[in-house]
Amino acid sequence: MQNRAIYIQLVGDAIIPLLGFFLWDWSLYFILLFYLIDLLASEVVILFKAKKAQGTYTGKKQPFQVYSWSLFVLNILAFHSGIFMMHPEIDFQKEFIDFIMYEEMGIPQGFVLIPLIGFIAYQQYQMEFVRTGLFLKAEAPKLWARHIIDRLNILIFTLFITILLIFVPLSEMVVLLTVVILSGLYQLLLSFRSKPAR
Repeated sequence: MQNRAIYIQLVGDAIIPLLGFFLWDWSLYFILLFYLIDLLASEVVILFKAKKAQGTYTGKKQPFQVYSWSLFVLNILAFHSGIFMMHPEIDFQKEFIDFIMYEEMGIPQGFVLIPLIGFIAYQQYQMEFVRTGLFLKAEAPKLWARHIIDRLNILIFTLFITILLIFVPLSEMVVLLTVVILSGLYQLLLSFRSKPAR
C-alpha cells in the first residue's frame, strides 16, 4: 500500500510539468518555476519538522537553516543560469509575471497554484510526519542533514545540466524529459532507501 502511494505521487509529480509543456504550451522556464515553488514549500516544511522534533534531542544548535537556504538560493541561480544558456534573450522579470498571471479557466494560476503547492506540502507533513507519530522518534539534526544533502544533490545536477548546455545545445523537450525522469528516479530511490530519521 505504501509503495502504491509512492508510485501515485511520482506520477502526479510528473503529470503537471508534462501536461504544461505538451498540452498547455508552458515554456521550460514556467515548469522550472513550478519546481522552484515546490522546493520553497519543502524549505518551509523542514522548519515545521525540525521544530516538531526539537524536543527529541539536546545539544548545541547548528546553523542548518543557513546552509539550507543558501543552497536554495544557489539552486535558484543555477536554474536561471541554465535557462539563460538556452535563451540569452530571456527577460526573467517578464516571464515571472507572465507565470503568475497566466490564466487557466479565467483565474491567474499564481493565485491558485502557489497556495495549492503549499497546502499539499503541509498536508503531506501532517499525514506522513505528525499523524504517524514519526516526530516522536525524529532527530532534528538528522532531518536537516538529509534535507541539505538532498538540496546539494539537486544543485549538483542543475550545475551539470547548465555546464552541459555550454557545450551541447539541448532542446527544451530534452531538458524537460531529463529533469522529469531523473527527478522521479531520485525520489523513488529516496523513498525506498530512506527510513524515518531516528
